[in-house]
Amino acid sequence: MISYERHAVTGANGKVLCPLRDREVSLDRCLACGRLVDRDPAEPPRYVVCDAKLLTGWLGLDDV
Repeated sequence: MISYERHAVTGANGKVLCPLRDREVSLDRCLACGRLVDRDPAEPPRYVVCDAKLLTGWLGLDDV
């Protein structure tokens, strides 16, 4: 079973850390991303779950 990490949404500015871009992006951009697996049902969401961390690990980008 694959384990995905939750990425918390910063309440103050509505941004979330994107593992692919290695920086914070707006929540709207994150929710439109094809790598998104799940999100918190609350509105606005408190966290998102994506598979980008698995992709960056497979490519070896998390070792840099």
